[in-house]
Amino acid sequence: MNLRSNLNGRIAQIAPAGTFPAEDVAFFDAAARYIIPGLWDMHTHPDDPEVWWMDSIPEHRDLLMPLFVIYGVTGTRDMAGSLEVVNDWRRRIKAGTLVGPEIIAAGPLLDGPNAMWDGSVSIADTSRVKPVVDSLIEAGIDFLKVYSGLPREVFFALMEYANEIGFPVVGHIPTEVTTAEGNPRRHGLPGTPARHPHRLLQ
Repeated sequence: MNLRSNLNGRIAQIAPAGTFPAEDVAFFDAAARYIIPGLWDMHTHPDDPEVWWMDSIPEHRDLLMPLFVIYGVTGTRDMAGSLEVVNDWRRRIKAGTLVGPEIIAAGPLLDGPNAMWDGSVSIADTSRVKPVVDSLIEAGIDFLKVYSGLPREVFFALMEYANEIGFPVVGHIPTEVTTAEGNPRRHGLPGTPARHPHRLLQ
């Protein structure tokens, strides 16, 4: 079997052995081995501020990135943490100076006035929804993550704005919102809430 990759390193074609010209083929001995597609870890927090204050040496954080790849994880969904750290990892992975997975990230948690975790963004009233969301998108997030303490009216305003601009939202349905009210389909967004003690949006 031959695999052909494109310039981005992605598999572009799979064909029987001998299909491609010999000069286009790099050979690897796969005897007694197997090949699988790269895995995605869909819930990670390698950049959590509440964890890394215990060991703030950046080089120690960086060691997590190649571990993903060693275990076959070539993509990860970072479910909240320091966007500054994530963007630094992304730049160096793209430049080839750090081995690591493709990262899609939420950036900081969006929580209420008394945020539970370090590094969260507190949104106390609806007037803050649009500027907070716009600034995070500008900074490079791929989706929003809401959290349990978000006020009811702020949650609904945020979901309405996310639907308006077509931006994905995941996270915990706030305690002031019922599971039915928090269903993303109710707000015009794809996904269903998971059956989970924290009542997650997916």
